[in-house]
Amino acid sequence: NTMVDLGTLLEAEGKTEEATHLYLAQADGTSGSAASADYCLGQMYLQGTGVEKNPAEGARWMLRSAHLGHSDAEIAMGVLYFQGTGVPRDEAQSLVWFKKAGAVSEVTAAKTLANCYCAAGRPGEAIATLKNCSNKHPQDTDASLTLAAWQAWFGKKGGYETTRQHILKLAADTQDATVAQSAAKAYCLEPSTN
Repeated sequence: NTMVDLGTLLEAEGKTEEATHLYLAQADGTSGSAASADYCLGQMYLQGTGVEKNPAEGARWMLRSAHLGHSDAEIAMGVLYFQGTGVPRDEAQSLVWFKKAGAVSEVTAAKTLANCYCAAGRPGEAIATLKNCSNKHPQDTDASLTLAAWQAWFGKKGGYETTRQHILKLAADTQDATVAQSAAKAYCLEPSTN
C-alpha cells in the first residue's frame, strides 16, 4: 500500500494527475494495493477530484474495490445503492453491501446506514439501526450521542432518557475526555430534574 499512500499524499498536494496515474498502475490485480487504488479512483470520480465528476465511473471503481473486500468500498457501495448514485437505486442491494462491510467494520457500516435512513427522511429506521449498533457496542459514545440527539430531535423522549442514562453510566469515573464530553452533550439536549 506504500504506492497508494504516495498517491494519497500527491492528491493532498493537489497533484491529482500524478495520483491518478499511480492509482491506475496499482489498480490491476486482486491485491490489497489494487483494492485501495480502486477505492481511491472511485472516490476521485465520485467527487470530481482531479478528474471530471462521473458517478457511474466512480461506482465502477468502487465496486471493483468492494469485490476485493475493501470494507470502506463496501460501505460506499451501500451508500451508492441506497442513494442511486452511479448505480440504480436498490435498497436491497444496499443492505447486502452494508452487511458485508459489517463483517469487518460493523460500527461504521451501521452508523452509515443509519445516516442514510435519516437523510432519506426515515427517522424510525435510522433510530432503530443506531440503537441496535449502540446496544452491540456500548462503548461507542459517538453512536450513543448521535442516538440521543436523534431521539431528542424526533421526540422519542423515553428512548432519549434511556440513552442519556446509559451514556452517563459510561462516563462515571472516566478519565477519557471524549466520553465525558459525549455524556455532557447527550445529557444537556433536554431539560432534566436530576
